[in-house]
Amino acid sequence: MRTVLIMAVFCSAHPAGATPIQKGQLTPTLRIGGAERGQMHLGGDDVVRYGPFDSREVIPGKVRVIIHMAARLGAQSDGHRLTDALDSANLDPRRFQVLVVLAADDCIFGSCLFIRGQVEDKVRERRTTAFVFDDQGEGRAKWGLPKEAFTAILTNRAGVVVRAKTGVFTEADAKRYLWDARALMRRPD
Repeated sequence: MRTVLIMAVFCSAHPAGATPIQKGQLTPTLRIGGAERGQMHLGGDDVVRYGPFDSREVIPGKVRVIIHMAARLGAQSDGHRLTDALDSANLDPRRFQVLVVLAADDCIFGSCLFIRGQVEDKVRERRTTAFVFDDQGEGRAKWGLPKEAFTAILTNRAGVVVRAKTGVFTEADAKRYLWDARALMRRPD
């Protein structure tokens, strides 16, 4: 009985096919693509278009904070201290980038179109931030993350995880992420 319980807890913590985010390891590969999902790009005509996203091609090269966020107000609230701190930090976009993977698969029925429009507005406002629209929960499933949550992953230039947290972010958490990001940016290649 004890073995069955332990197996049930392990399997529920990391769904089949999941590669959990681990400090000191490369960010597990994530690919998302389709007609209206994947990485969001702003065209010259101010229209947002979607293209394939492959983390192996995007993550290395810069220090990044990867935010995986459920398309729910609760998740946005959990991470607002970090996102506000990142917005006001004015970090050099040649060496640092925020990458937001929006998990739209767990948005409340009827709100998905509204959320998509809000995110498209953010793409227009925050041109140095990369946005990925994930309407099938591929990121959550691949990285073994909980539903309806906010997760932030800090990576170095090689895409190795330096820090990761899921849940409510405090002011101290936000300061620590910024301090670590700045320290990583100062390191020579």
